[in-house]
Amino acid sequence: VLWATQLAAAYAPDLRIVTTVAVAPAADLQALAAYIEGPSSPPVARLNGLLLAAAWHATLGLPYDGFLTSEGASIVARLPTACPDTPPAPSGQPFTPAAATDATLLAQLQANSPGATRAEGPILILQGTADEQVPVDTNRAAASRLCAAGDVVRLDILQGVDHSGALADEILTIGAWILDRMAGL
Repeated sequence: VLWATQLAAAYAPDLRIVTTVAVAPAADLQALAAYIEGPSSPPVARLNGLLLAAAWHATLGLPYDGFLTSEGASIVARLPTACPDTPPAPSGQPFTPAAATDATLLAQLQANSPGATRAEGPILILQGTADEQVPVDTNRAAASRLCAAGDVVRLDILQGVDHSGALADEILTIGAWILDRMAGL
């Protein structure tokens, strides 16, 4: 949603964006990659990293040879036929240390993180402190980058809330935020 807002003027110049709401977004991909490659990242976060690696390999032609462990390569090979709601999660670290230092990969992560240009309308980011997929610090960094681009950003840190709870627990906050923006506030 942050990318859609940032690119809206080019794709739909007649569309007037009054606000954007991003719930636990993967908005700072370099910081998120560092988390995924760290020793405390859970299997679901590591799987998200593998899904991104597979997608970039298929769409951008980015190689992942040398960046994946044997387990990571095995999972990526099974992704095209895995059921969408039950892809295989890695039991260990699926990325090699080379992934963390590859200049091409790091540049792609930065290029695909929103915040290079100003978006239309204020932005609300909701992020739980117990999020098992997107650590709070990655969205603190993303909010700072968006502000530096000229965006008006409100970052709500939700104590004890996990990844899916950020949306479920804050639906009234989200609704009120959108209605206020639509009313011109």
